[in-house]
Amino acid sequence: MRPGAALEHWWLAPRPLHALVGARIVYGSVLFVAYALRAPVFQDLFGPNGIGGPAFAARVPDAPPLHPEIAPFLDVLRHVPSEAAVAALYALLLLSSAAFALGFATRVSGVLAWALHLLFWVRNPIAFVGWASFLPAPLLYVVLAPVGRHLSIDAWWRRRRGAPAASWYASGWRLRLLQIHVCTMYAVAGWSRLDKPGWLQGDMVEIALTSANFSRVAIDWSALAPLLALATWGTVVLEALAPFLLWLPRTRRIWAWGLVAMHALLAPLTHVEIWAWSAILIAGLLAFLYADDAAPRTTKG
Repeated sequence: MRPGAALEHWWLAPRPLHALVGARIVYGSVLFVAYALRAPVFQDLFGPNGIGGPAFAARVPDAPPLHPEIAPFLDVLRHVPSEAAVAALYALLLLSSAAFALGFATRVSGVLAWALHLLFWVRNPIAFVGWASFLPAPLLYVVLAPVGRHLSIDAWWRRRRGAPAASWYASGWRLRLLQIHVCTMYAVAGWSRLDKPGWLQGDMVEIALTSANFSRVAIDWSALAPLLALATWGTVVLEALAPFLLWLPRTRRIWAWGLVAMHALLAPLTHVEIWAWSAILIAGLLAFLYADDAAPRTTKG
């Protein structure tokens, strides 16, 4: 096969939708739970009288802007003077994220959840940890895929109307975008640790588990220090090599499962919304666990 044709096949050939459907459920659920947990204080975080709002800016005119430098043009909620308008948008975000997870009006609810999350994150990024800035791109890839075909209210409704079963395959470019994004994240995270003494000396996992800011479990970990050092070095190896070994057929699944295990163990032991990070990254790794089998070339979607 010519290089151009091989690249086209790699990029566009129909691929299973299982990973993207799973990511739809996870991403929608993470958004709903994360914003529901903030609901009691959402006006303090995002309202006109809250941190960084118009009233706050009037009281503290020298306060620096909260929006990330990469997206200041999206900081439109900062200028909304009405608490009722912010409340309506917040409610719409909760509804759309729940609908997206359940697969109800999947494309519309996904676009709404993506756009509203982007606006609320830019409005006050300090209300979140890193998952909120990472999620918009993977969420967009999933929204662009036909993920309402299966495990959804939309699919149930189509069956009720007697529509034929939808294919589990679709053009693979959205899956490829998700794979590339996940590998880029691991490259940035893993390679940045290669010159950090805490990681190289095997201390970081023990530091995280004994920190009042990160640990959920108040126990003495000193007896397990050698195992925690191995866990630290294992994390570095898993993440630093992921951008390479996730692409190789012989190592893809074992490396993906290793990363899944790492994130699954981290979530119950730490807080500060590490659970959201872990869920989002595990959903992204599904793209490597369910990506190998191409459908016949005649399959479309």
